[in-house]
Amino acid sequence: MLPRPERSDPHLDAFVTEGMRSWRAAQPDATLAEHCAAWVVARGEQVSTTTMSRLLARLGLPLKKRP
Repeated sequence: MLPRPERSDPHLDAFVTEGMRSWRAAQPDATLAEHCAAWVVARGEQVSTTTMSRLLARLGLPLKKRP
């Protein structure tokens, strides 16, 4: 059986990584919805809260549990 190829995330590049780290440092209590709104402003593309949650998890950034 062949191993499954890793899925690459087109959203996850060096610019995004550093941008998200600085955003989390400036807004440590932001919710997923607020992160998604900031993403639209910064990148001009809509992302779901699920995608944002996965992105934050991949970057190892903590997430506020309650709004």
